[in-house]
Amino acid sequence: MKRARLIWLLVLLVLAANVIAAGAFRFSAQNAYKPILLLNGACVLGLLALGNATEPRPQGSGCLGPSFLLLLSLSVVAAYFASFWVNFTYHDWTHRHIAADLNSWSAVGHLFTARQPDGMYRPLTFLSFWVDYRLFGSALWAYHLQSLVIHVADAVLVGLLAIRLGLGARIGRLAAWIFGLSAIHFEAVLWPAARFDLLAVLFSVIALLLFLAHGRTSGGRAAAYGLASLLSYAVAILTKETAYSLALLVPALIALGPFAERGWRRAMPYLAGLLSVTLAMFAIRFAIFKGVGGYAHSSVSLKSIYLLGADTLSLPLFGMNFTVRTSISILIAIVWAALAVAWGFLHRGSSRREKLVMLVLALLSAVPALSVIGWIQPSMLHTRHLYWPSAWFAIFLAMVLDETRRRRVFIVAFLLIQVAAMNYSVWVYRDALQRIDQSVEAVARSARGEALIAGVPDDPNGVICYIPELRERLAQGLPGVPFCICSKAADCGPSPGRPAVVFQWDAGNRRLVESTAR
Repeated sequence: MKRARLIWLLVLLVLAANVIAAGAFRFSAQNAYKPILLLNGACVLGLLALGNATEPRPQGSGCLGPSFLLLLSLSVVAAYFASFWVNFTYHDWTHRHIAADLNSWSAVGHLFTARQPDGMYRPLTFLSFWVDYRLFGSALWAYHLQSLVIHVADAVLVGLLAIRLGLGARIGRLAAWIFGLSAIHFEAVLWPAARFDLLAVLFSVIALLLFLAHGRTSGGRAAAYGLASLLSYAVAILTKETAYSLALLVPALIALGPFAERGWRRAMPYLAGLLSVTLAMFAIRFAIFKGVGGYAHSSVSLKSIYLLGADTLSLPLFGMNFTVRTSISILIAIVWAALAVAWGFLHRGSSRREKLVMLVLALLSAVPALSVIGWIQPSMLHTRHLYWPSAWFAIFLAMVLDETRRRRVFIVAFLLIQVAAMNYSVWVYRDALQRIDQSVEAVARSARGEALIAGVPDDPNGVICYIPELRERLAQGLPGVPFCICSKAADCGPSPGRPAVVFQWDAGNRRLVESTAR
Protein backbone atom coordinates (compact mmCIF):
# COMPACT_ATOMS: atom_id res chain seq x y z
CA MET A 1 0.00 0.00 0.00
CA LYS A 2 2.85 2.42 0.77
CA ARG A 3 4.36 1.73 -2.63
CA ALA A 4 0.97 2.37 -4.30
CA ARG A 5 0.62 5.65 -2.42
CA LEU A 6 4.11 6.76 -3.48
CA ILE A 7 3.28 5.99 -7.11
CA TRP A 8 0.03 7.93 -6.80
CA LEU A 9 1.82 10.91 -5.26
CA LEU A 10 4.40 10.85 -8.04
CA VAL A 11 1.61 10.89 -10.65
CA LEU A 12 -0.11 13.78 -8.88
CA LEU A 13 3.13 15.75 -8.70
CA VAL A 14 3.85 15.25 -12.42
CA LEU A 15 0.30 16.22 -13.40
CA ALA A 16 0.31 19.20 -11.02
CA ALA A 17 3.54 20.43 -12.63
CA ASN A 18 1.84 20.05 -16.02
CA VAL A 19 -1.12 22.14 -14.83
CA ILE A 20 1.20 24.88 -13.56
CA ALA A 21 3.23 24.86 -16.77
CA ALA A 22 0.14 25.02 -18.98
CA GLY A 23 -1.25 27.89 -16.92
CA ALA A 24 1.88 29.92 -16.36
CA PHE A 25 3.31 29.65 -19.87
CA ARG A 26 1.49 30.16 -23.14
CA PHE A 27 1.76 27.17 -25.45
CA SER A 28 0.26 26.91 -28.89
CA ALA A 29 -3.41 25.83 -28.68
CA GLN A 30 -2.97 24.74 -25.08
CA ASN A 31 -4.47 25.70 -21.75
CA ALA A 32 -4.84 24.04 -18.37
CA TYR A 33 -8.05 22.17 -19.26
CA LYS A 34 -6.62 18.79 -20.26
CA PRO A 35 -3.93 18.76 -17.55
CA ILE A 36 -6.66 19.54 -14.99
CA LEU A 37 -8.79 16.68 -16.34
CA LEU A 38 -5.86 14.28 -16.01
CA LEU A 39 -5.05 15.58 -12.53
CA ASN A 40 -8.69 15.24 -11.47
CA GLY A 41 -8.95 11.74 -12.88
CA ALA A 42 -5.75 10.59 -11.16
CA CYS A 43 -6.92 12.16 -7.91
CA VAL A 44 -10.31 10.40 -8.04
CA LEU A 45 -8.79 7.02 -8.90
CA GLY A 46 -6.27 7.33 -6.09
CA LEU A 47 -8.88 8.39 -3.55
CA LEU A 48 -11.04 5.46 -4.59
CA ALA A 49 -8.35 2.81 -4.75
CA LEU A 50 -6.01 3.56 -1.86
CA GLY A 51 -6.61 2.64 1.75
CA ASN A 52 -9.22 0.68 3.59
CA ALA A 53 -10.03 2.62 6.75
CA THR A 54 -12.41 0.93 9.15
CA GLU A 55 -13.10 3.76 11.61
CA PRO A 56 -16.83 4.03 12.38
CA ARG A 57 -18.53 6.98 10.72
CA PRO A 58 -20.43 9.25 13.11
CA GLN A 59 -24.12 9.16 12.24
CA GLY A 60 -25.32 12.36 13.89
CA SER A 61 -28.97 13.24 14.34
CA GLY A 62 -30.14 12.02 10.97
CA CYS A 63 -31.19 15.48 9.80
CA LEU A 64 -29.52 18.62 8.53
CA GLY A 65 -30.88 21.05 11.13
CA PRO A 66 -32.37 24.56 10.72
CA SER A 67 -29.16 26.46 11.55
CA PHE A 68 -27.26 24.48 8.93
CA LEU A 69 -29.97 25.11 6.35
CA LEU A 70 -29.83 28.85 7.00
CA LEU A 71 -26.03 28.93 6.79
CA LEU A 72 -26.02 26.85 3.60
CA SER A 73 -28.61 29.11 1.97
CA LEU A 74 -26.74 32.30 2.85
CA SER A 75 -23.40 30.90 1.67
CA VAL A 76 -24.76 29.75 -1.71
CA VAL A 77 -26.49 33.08 -2.32
CA ALA A 78 -23.31 34.95 -1.33
CA ALA A 79 -21.18 32.73 -3.58
CA TYR A 80 -23.46 33.37 -6.58
CA PHE A 81 -24.22 37.01 -5.79
CA ALA A 82 -22.23 38.25 -8.79
CA SER A 83 -24.59 36.37 -11.10
CA PHE A 84 -27.28 39.00 -10.51
CA TRP A 85 -25.21 41.37 -12.69
CA VAL A 86 -25.11 38.95 -15.64
CA ASN A 87 -28.22 39.84 -17.65
CA PHE A 88 -28.79 39.34 -21.36
CA THR A 89 -31.51 41.24 -23.15
CA TYR A 90 -31.75 38.44 -25.72
CA HIS A 91 -34.93 36.49 -25.03
CA ASP A 92 -33.32 33.03 -25.01
CA TRP A 93 -31.58 33.98 -21.75
CA THR A 94 -34.90 33.34 -19.97
CA HIS A 95 -37.11 31.97 -22.78
CA ARG A 96 -39.29 35.05 -22.33
CA HIS A 97 -40.37 34.90 -25.98
CA ILE A 98 -41.94 31.47 -25.51
CA ALA A 99 -43.65 32.55 -22.30
CA ALA A 100 -44.96 35.72 -23.95
CA ASP A 101 -46.65 33.66 -26.68
CA LEU A 102 -48.61 31.66 -24.10
CA ASN A 103 -51.42 34.19 -23.97
CA SER A 104 -54.33 31.79 -23.54
CA TRP A 105 -55.15 28.62 -21.64
CA SER A 106 -55.25 26.69 -24.91
CA ALA A 107 -51.71 27.89 -25.68
CA VAL A 108 -50.58 26.75 -22.24
CA GLY A 109 -52.19 23.35 -22.80
CA HIS A 110 -50.43 23.17 -26.16
CA LEU A 111 -47.13 22.80 -24.24
CA PHE A 112 -48.16 19.25 -23.37
CA THR A 113 -49.29 18.21 -26.84
CA ALA A 114 -46.74 19.78 -29.20
CA ARG A 115 -43.04 19.31 -29.84
CA GLN A 116 -40.52 21.99 -29.01
CA PRO A 117 -38.48 23.38 -31.91
CA ASP A 118 -35.26 21.88 -30.51
CA GLY A 119 -36.71 18.37 -30.40
CA MET A 120 -37.28 18.31 -26.65
CA TYR A 121 -40.40 17.72 -24.58
CA ARG A 122 -40.18 19.66 -21.30
CA PRO A 123 -43.63 21.17 -20.78
CA LEU A 124 -43.51 21.67 -17.02
CA THR A 125 -40.33 23.75 -17.12
CA PHE A 126 -41.80 25.96 -19.83
CA LEU A 127 -44.91 26.24 -17.71
CA SER A 128 -42.70 27.58 -14.91
CA PHE A 129 -41.21 30.13 -17.34
CA TRP A 130 -44.74 31.20 -18.22
CA VAL A 131 -45.54 31.75 -14.53
CA ASP A 132 -42.30 33.73 -14.13
CA TYR A 133 -43.06 35.91 -17.10
CA ARG A 134 -46.54 36.69 -15.79
CA LEU A 135 -45.12 37.57 -12.36
CA PHE A 136 -41.84 39.29 -13.20
CA GLY A 137 -41.84 40.16 -16.88
CA SER A 138 -38.37 41.44 -17.76
CA ALA A 139 -37.14 41.80 -14.15
CA LEU A 140 -34.17 39.48 -14.71
CA TRP A 141 -33.00 39.56 -11.09
CA ALA A 142 -36.08 37.51 -10.19
CA TYR A 143 -35.09 34.74 -12.59
CA HIS A 144 -31.62 34.59 -11.00
CA LEU A 145 -33.16 34.49 -7.54
CA GLN A 146 -35.38 31.57 -8.44
CA SER A 147 -32.47 29.65 -9.91
CA LEU A 148 -30.59 30.14 -6.64
CA VAL A 149 -33.59 29.04 -4.57
CA ILE A 150 -33.97 25.85 -6.60
CA HIS A 151 -30.22 25.21 -6.45
CA VAL A 152 -30.23 25.57 -2.66
CA ALA A 153 -33.19 23.18 -2.49
CA ASP A 154 -31.27 20.70 -4.66
CA ALA A 155 -28.25 20.93 -2.36
CA VAL A 156 -30.44 20.27 0.68
CA LEU A 157 -32.04 17.28 -1.02
CA VAL A 158 -28.65 15.85 -1.96
CA GLY A 159 -27.68 16.08 1.72
CA LEU A 160 -30.90 14.34 2.74
CA LEU A 161 -30.29 11.66 0.13
CA ALA A 162 -26.88 10.92 1.63
CA ILE A 163 -28.47 10.59 5.07
CA ARG A 164 -31.27 8.31 3.82
CA LEU A 165 -28.64 6.12 2.17
CA GLY A 166 -27.27 5.51 5.65
CA LEU A 167 -24.16 7.68 5.44
CA GLY A 168 -24.97 9.86 8.43
CA ALA A 169 -25.75 13.53 9.03
CA ARG A 170 -22.12 14.67 8.87
CA ILE A 171 -21.70 13.24 5.39
CA GLY A 172 -25.10 14.64 4.42
CA ARG A 173 -24.18 18.17 5.48
CA LEU A 174 -20.84 17.99 3.72
CA ALA A 175 -22.45 16.65 0.52
CA ALA A 176 -24.91 19.56 0.61
CA TRP A 177 -22.04 22.05 0.99
CA ILE A 178 -20.10 20.50 -1.90
CA PHE A 179 -23.10 20.36 -4.23
CA GLY A 180 -24.17 23.90 -3.36
CA LEU A 181 -20.73 25.46 -3.93
CA SER A 182 -19.30 23.23 -6.66
CA ALA A 183 -17.66 25.25 -9.46
CA ILE A 184 -19.01 22.93 -12.14
CA HIS A 185 -22.56 24.18 -11.53
CA PHE A 186 -21.99 27.78 -12.57
CA GLU A 187 -23.69 27.44 -15.99
CA ALA A 188 -26.76 25.63 -14.68
CA VAL A 189 -27.27 28.27 -11.97
CA LEU A 190 -26.12 31.38 -13.88
CA TRP A 191 -28.23 30.82 -17.00
CA PRO A 192 -31.93 31.16 -16.10
CA ALA A 193 -32.93 29.13 -19.16
CA ALA A 194 -30.97 26.17 -17.75
CA ARG A 195 -33.67 25.69 -15.12
CA PHE A 196 -34.47 22.39 -16.82
CA ASP A 197 -31.51 20.80 -15.03
CA LEU A 198 -32.34 22.37 -11.67
CA LEU A 199 -35.95 21.21 -11.71
CA ALA A 200 -35.12 17.74 -13.04
CA VAL A 201 -32.72 17.15 -10.13
CA LEU A 202 -35.25 18.58 -7.65
CA PHE A 203 -37.98 16.11 -8.58
CA SER A 204 -35.59 13.22 -9.28
CA VAL A 205 -34.12 13.37 -5.77
CA ILE A 206 -37.60 13.72 -4.26
CA ALA A 207 -38.60 10.59 -6.18
CA LEU A 208 -35.57 8.71 -4.82
CA LEU A 209 -36.20 9.86 -1.25
CA LEU A 210 -39.82 8.69 -1.49
CA PHE A 211 -38.63 5.41 -2.99
CA LEU A 212 -36.29 4.86 -0.04
CA ALA A 213 -39.12 5.68 2.37
CA HIS A 214 -41.32 3.21 0.49
CA GLY A 215 -38.78 0.45 1.07
CA ARG A 216 -38.51 1.11 4.80
CA THR A 217 -42.22 1.09 5.59
CA SER A 218 -45.03 -1.35 5.03
CA GLY A 219 -48.74 -1.47 4.35
CA GLY A 220 -50.64 1.61 3.25
CA ARG A 221 -47.79 4.00 4.01
CA ALA A 222 -45.44 2.06 1.74
CA ALA A 223 -47.99 2.16 -1.07
CA ALA A 224 -48.49 5.91 -0.61
CA TYR A 225 -44.75 6.54 -0.68
CA GLY A 226 -44.40 4.39 -3.77
CA LEU A 227 -47.17 6.18 -5.67
CA ALA A 228 -45.80 9.60 -4.65
CA SER A 229 -42.35 8.54 -5.84
CA LEU A 230 -43.64 7.47 -9.23
CA LEU A 231 -45.61 10.71 -9.57
CA SER A 232 -42.48 12.72 -8.79
CA TYR A 233 -40.59 10.64 -11.36
CA ALA A 234 -43.17 11.53 -14.01
CA VAL A 235 -42.98 15.22 -13.07
CA ALA A 236 -39.16 15.08 -13.29
CA ILE A 237 -39.34 13.62 -16.82
CA LEU A 238 -41.65 16.46 -17.84
CA THR A 239 -38.97 18.95 -16.77
CA LYS A 240 -35.98 17.34 -18.53
CA GLU A 241 -35.04 13.98 -20.04
CA THR A 242 -32.20 13.40 -17.56
CA ALA A 243 -34.83 12.06 -15.17
CA TYR A 244 -35.14 8.90 -17.27
CA SER A 245 -31.94 7.82 -15.52
CA LEU A 246 -34.07 6.81 -12.52
CA ALA A 247 -35.04 3.72 -14.51
CA LEU A 248 -31.36 2.71 -14.11
CA LEU A 249 -30.66 4.23 -10.70
CA VAL A 250 -33.47 2.53 -8.79
CA PRO A 251 -32.46 -1.03 -9.80
CA ALA A 252 -28.84 -0.11 -9.01
CA LEU A 253 -29.85 1.11 -5.54
CA ILE A 254 -31.75 -2.11 -4.95
CA ALA A 255 -28.77 -4.19 -6.02
CA LEU A 256 -26.00 -2.13 -4.44
CA GLY A 257 -27.56 0.07 -1.80
CA PRO A 258 -29.63 -0.23 1.36
CA PHE A 259 -32.23 -2.48 -0.28
CA ALA A 260 -29.72 -5.27 -0.92
CA GLU A 261 -30.61 -7.19 2.23
CA ARG A 262 -34.34 -7.10 1.46
CA GLY A 263 -34.03 -8.61 -1.99
CA TRP A 264 -35.80 -7.92 -5.24
CA ARG A 265 -39.12 -9.55 -4.48
CA ARG A 266 -40.44 -6.78 -2.28
CA ALA A 267 -39.39 -4.14 -4.79
CA MET A 268 -41.09 -5.80 -7.77
CA PRO A 269 -44.40 -3.86 -7.56
CA TYR A 270 -42.52 -0.57 -7.45
CA LEU A 271 -40.26 -1.62 -10.34
CA ALA A 272 -43.36 -2.53 -12.35
CA GLY A 273 -44.73 0.95 -11.72
CA LEU A 274 -41.38 2.50 -12.63
CA LEU A 275 -41.33 0.61 -15.92
CA SER A 276 -44.94 1.61 -16.63
CA VAL A 277 -44.24 5.31 -16.09
CA THR A 278 -41.11 5.09 -18.24
CA LEU A 279 -42.95 3.40 -21.11
CA ALA A 280 -45.88 5.81 -20.85
CA MET A 281 -43.56 8.82 -21.07
CA PHE A 282 -41.76 7.28 -24.04
CA ALA A 283 -45.13 6.62 -25.70
CA ILE A 284 -46.04 10.30 -25.36
CA ARG A 285 -42.71 11.30 -26.95
CA PHE A 286 -43.21 8.85 -29.81
CA ALA A 287 -46.73 10.15 -30.41
CA ILE A 288 -45.53 13.76 -30.55
CA PHE A 289 -42.16 13.36 -32.29
CA LYS A 290 -42.85 10.21 -34.31
CA GLY A 291 -39.65 8.97 -32.69
CA VAL A 292 -37.49 9.55 -29.64
CA GLY A 293 -36.88 13.22 -30.42
CA GLY A 294 -33.84 15.04 -29.09
CA TYR A 295 -31.30 17.45 -30.55
CA ALA A 296 -30.88 16.90 -34.27
CA HIS A 297 -27.11 17.46 -34.14
CA SER A 298 -26.40 15.15 -31.19
CA SER A 299 -24.87 11.72 -31.67
CA VAL A 300 -23.60 8.65 -29.83
CA SER A 301 -20.17 7.23 -30.63
CA LEU A 302 -17.27 5.46 -28.98
CA LYS A 303 -15.84 8.88 -28.19
CA SER A 304 -19.01 9.98 -26.43
CA ILE A 305 -18.99 6.78 -24.37
CA TYR A 306 -15.40 7.51 -23.35
CA LEU A 307 -16.26 11.13 -22.53
CA LEU A 308 -19.22 9.98 -20.46
CA GLY A 309 -16.80 8.28 -18.10
CA ALA A 310 -13.95 10.78 -18.32
CA ASP A 311 -15.99 13.94 -17.84
CA THR A 312 -18.45 12.52 -15.30
CA LEU A 313 -15.66 11.22 -13.06
CA SER A 314 -13.28 14.18 -13.32
CA LEU A 315 -14.91 17.54 -14.04
CA PRO A 316 -17.23 17.57 -10.98
CA LEU A 317 -14.07 17.52 -8.84
CA PHE A 318 -12.92 20.90 -10.17
CA GLY A 319 -13.46 23.00 -13.25
CA MET A 320 -13.56 26.60 -14.42
CA ASN A 321 -13.39 28.56 -17.66
CA PHE A 322 -9.87 27.93 -18.95
CA THR A 323 -10.19 29.87 -22.22
CA VAL A 324 -9.59 33.36 -20.75
CA ARG A 325 -6.05 33.38 -19.40
CA THR A 326 -5.41 35.91 -16.63
CA SER A 327 -3.18 36.02 -13.57
CA ILE A 328 -6.22 35.12 -11.45
CA SER A 329 -7.02 32.01 -13.49
CA ILE A 330 -3.37 30.92 -13.31
CA LEU A 331 -3.37 31.39 -9.54
CA ILE A 332 -6.60 29.40 -9.11
CA ALA A 333 -5.22 26.54 -11.24
CA ILE A 334 -1.96 26.49 -9.27
CA VAL A 335 -3.77 26.48 -5.92
CA TRP A 336 -5.97 23.61 -7.10
CA ALA A 337 -2.93 21.62 -8.26
CA ALA A 338 -1.33 22.17 -4.85
CA LEU A 339 -4.51 21.05 -3.06
CA ALA A 340 -4.69 17.89 -5.17
CA VAL A 341 -1.11 16.99 -4.24
CA ALA A 342 -1.76 17.80 -0.58
CA TRP A 343 -4.77 15.48 -0.71
CA GLY A 344 -2.42 12.66 -1.63
CA PHE A 345 -0.51 13.21 1.61
CA LEU A 346 -3.58 13.79 3.80
CA HIS A 347 -5.80 10.98 2.53
CA ARG A 348 -6.10 8.33 5.25
CA GLY A 349 -7.79 5.70 3.17
CA SER A 350 -11.38 4.58 3.20
CA SER A 351 -13.82 1.81 2.57
CA ARG A 352 -14.03 1.46 -1.19
CA ARG A 353 -17.41 -0.14 -1.76
CA GLU A 354 -19.60 2.82 -0.79
CA LYS A 355 -17.53 5.21 -2.88
CA LEU A 356 -17.48 2.90 -5.87
CA VAL A 357 -21.28 2.69 -5.64
CA MET A 358 -21.53 6.50 -5.73
CA LEU A 359 -19.35 6.68 -8.84
CA VAL A 360 -21.39 3.97 -10.55
CA LEU A 361 -24.58 5.91 -9.76
CA ALA A 362 -22.97 9.08 -11.15
CA LEU A 363 -22.23 7.28 -14.42
CA LEU A 364 -25.76 5.87 -14.63
CA SER A 365 -27.30 9.28 -14.03
CA ALA A 366 -25.23 10.67 -16.92
CA VAL A 367 -26.48 8.09 -19.45
CA PRO A 368 -29.35 10.28 -20.80
CA ALA A 369 -26.72 12.94 -21.64
CA LEU A 370 -24.61 10.47 -23.63
CA SER A 371 -25.35 12.09 -26.99
CA VAL A 372 -24.43 15.61 -25.78
CA ILE A 373 -21.61 14.91 -23.32
CA GLY A 374 -19.07 15.64 -26.05
CA TRP A 375 -20.29 19.23 -26.28
CA ILE A 376 -18.54 20.17 -23.03
CA GLN A 377 -15.74 22.63 -23.72
CA PRO A 378 -12.70 23.99 -21.83
CA SER A 379 -14.83 27.10 -21.26
CA MET A 380 -17.21 24.89 -19.20
CA LEU A 381 -19.85 25.46 -21.88
CA HIS A 382 -22.53 22.73 -21.61
CA THR A 383 -21.39 21.56 -18.16
CA ARG A 384 -25.02 21.91 -17.12
CA HIS A 385 -25.35 18.34 -18.44
CA LEU A 386 -23.24 17.22 -15.45
CA TYR A 387 -25.51 18.85 -12.87
CA TRP A 388 -27.36 15.61 -12.07
CA PRO A 389 -24.34 13.24 -12.08
CA SER A 390 -22.49 15.64 -9.79
CA ALA A 391 -25.09 15.01 -7.06
CA TRP A 392 -23.71 11.50 -6.59
CA PHE A 393 -20.18 12.79 -7.03
CA ALA A 394 -20.79 15.27 -4.21
CA ILE A 395 -21.71 12.39 -1.90
CA PHE A 396 -18.57 10.56 -3.01
CA LEU A 397 -16.45 13.61 -2.24
CA ALA A 398 -18.14 14.09 1.12
CA MET A 399 -17.15 10.56 2.13
CA VAL A 400 -13.57 11.05 0.98
CA LEU A 401 -13.17 14.49 2.57
CA ASP A 402 -14.56 13.14 5.82
CA GLU A 403 -11.68 10.65 5.90
CA THR A 404 -8.94 13.20 5.21
CA ARG A 405 -6.46 14.32 7.84
CA ARG A 406 -6.90 17.92 9.02
CA ARG A 407 -10.43 17.48 7.78
CA ARG A 408 -11.91 20.87 8.65
CA VAL A 409 -9.04 22.91 7.29
CA PHE A 410 -8.92 20.92 4.06
CA ILE A 411 -12.71 21.06 3.58
CA VAL A 412 -12.69 24.85 3.96
CA ALA A 413 -9.82 25.13 1.47
CA PHE A 414 -11.61 22.80 -0.95
CA LEU A 415 -14.86 24.79 -0.81
CA LEU A 416 -13.06 28.13 -1.15
CA ILE A 417 -11.26 27.04 -4.30
CA GLN A 418 -14.60 25.86 -5.71
CA VAL A 419 -16.17 29.26 -5.05
CA ALA A 420 -13.15 31.04 -6.56
CA ALA A 421 -13.31 28.94 -9.75
CA MET A 422 -17.08 29.36 -10.04
CA ASN A 423 -16.85 33.14 -9.66
CA TYR A 424 -14.10 33.27 -12.26
CA SER A 425 -16.38 31.51 -14.75
CA VAL A 426 -19.16 33.97 -13.89
CA TRP A 427 -16.70 36.86 -14.33
CA VAL A 428 -16.01 35.73 -17.89
CA TYR A 429 -19.70 36.37 -18.64
CA ARG A 430 -19.66 39.77 -16.92
CA ASP A 431 -16.51 40.69 -18.82
CA ALA A 432 -18.09 39.57 -22.10
CA LEU A 433 -21.10 41.84 -21.58
CA GLN A 434 -18.82 44.79 -20.82
CA ARG A 435 -16.81 44.12 -23.96
CA ILE A 436 -19.99 43.87 -26.02
CA ASP A 437 -20.86 47.39 -24.84
CA GLN A 438 -17.32 48.55 -25.70
CA SER A 439 -17.69 47.01 -29.16
CA VAL A 440 -21.02 48.77 -29.70
CA GLU A 441 -19.46 52.09 -28.67
CA ALA A 442 -16.55 51.53 -31.08
CA VAL A 443 -18.90 50.72 -33.94
CA ALA A 444 -21.12 53.73 -33.14
CA ARG A 445 -18.09 56.06 -33.21
CA SER A 446 -16.68 54.81 -36.52
CA ALA A 447 -19.60 53.47 -38.52
CA ARG A 448 -20.25 55.40 -41.73
CA GLY A 449 -23.21 54.35 -43.76
CA GLU A 450 -23.05 50.66 -42.87
CA ALA A 451 -21.18 48.48 -40.33
CA LEU A 452 -19.85 45.12 -41.47
CA ILE A 453 -18.92 42.89 -38.51
CA ALA A 454 -16.80 39.82 -39.19
CA GLY A 455 -15.26 36.89 -37.38
CA VAL A 456 -17.26 36.83 -34.15
CA PRO A 457 -17.41 33.20 -32.88
CA ASP A 458 -20.80 31.74 -31.99
CA ASP A 459 -19.96 31.40 -28.28
CA PRO A 460 -16.65 33.20 -27.66
CA ASN A 461 -15.00 31.89 -24.50
CA GLY A 462 -18.09 29.76 -23.89
CA VAL A 463 -20.45 32.71 -23.42
CA ILE A 464 -23.92 31.56 -24.48
CA CYS A 465 -26.07 33.82 -26.68
CA TYR A 466 -23.13 36.13 -27.45
CA ILE A 467 -23.92 36.91 -31.10
CA PRO A 468 -27.67 37.40 -30.52
CA GLU A 469 -26.87 39.69 -27.58
CA LEU A 470 -24.37 41.63 -29.70
CA ARG A 471 -27.03 42.00 -32.40
CA GLU A 472 -29.60 43.21 -29.85
CA ARG A 473 -27.26 45.84 -28.39
CA LEU A 474 -26.06 46.97 -31.81
CA ALA A 475 -29.67 47.54 -32.85
CA GLN A 476 -30.20 49.63 -29.72
CA GLY A 477 -26.90 51.52 -29.97
CA LEU A 478 -26.96 52.21 -33.74
CA PRO A 479 -30.47 53.46 -34.50
CA GLY A 480 -30.88 53.88 -38.22
CA VAL A 481 -27.44 52.46 -39.06
CA PRO A 482 -27.59 49.13 -40.93
CA PHE A 483 -25.14 46.44 -39.91
CA CYS A 484 -24.29 42.91 -40.98
CA ILE A 485 -22.69 40.14 -38.90
CA CYS A 486 -20.90 37.44 -40.88
CA SER A 487 -18.28 34.78 -40.28
CA LYS A 488 -15.60 36.29 -42.58
CA ALA A 489 -14.90 39.80 -43.80
CA ALA A 490 -15.03 38.54 -47.38
CA ASP A 491 -18.58 37.35 -46.82
CA CYS A 492 -19.78 40.79 -45.68
CA GLY A 493 -21.13 42.51 -48.74
CA PRO A 494 -22.00 46.21 -48.32
CA SER A 495 -25.10 47.62 -49.94
CA PRO A 496 -24.42 49.10 -53.41
CA GLY A 497 -23.41 52.74 -53.26
CA ARG A 498 -23.28 52.82 -49.47
CA PRO A 499 -19.99 53.44 -47.59
CA ALA A 500 -19.13 50.75 -45.08
CA VAL A 501 -16.65 50.10 -42.29
CA VAL A 502 -15.48 46.58 -41.42
CA PHE A 503 -15.06 45.64 -37.78
CA GLN A 504 -13.07 42.49 -37.09
CA TRP A 505 -13.23 40.28 -34.00
CA ASP A 506 -10.06 40.57 -31.91
CA ALA A 507 -9.79 37.27 -30.02
CA GLY A 508 -7.03 38.55 -27.74
CA ASN A 509 -9.03 41.55 -26.51
CA ARG A 510 -12.40 39.78 -26.89
CA ARG A 511 -14.07 42.70 -28.70
CA LEU A 512 -14.52 44.31 -32.10
CA VAL A 513 -11.90 46.60 -33.61
CA GLU A 514 -12.09 48.66 -36.78
CA SER A 515 -10.41 46.90 -39.66
CA THR A 516 -10.85 48.60 -43.04
CA ALA A 517 -13.24 50.91 -44.78
CA ARG A 518 -14.99 50.05 -48.05
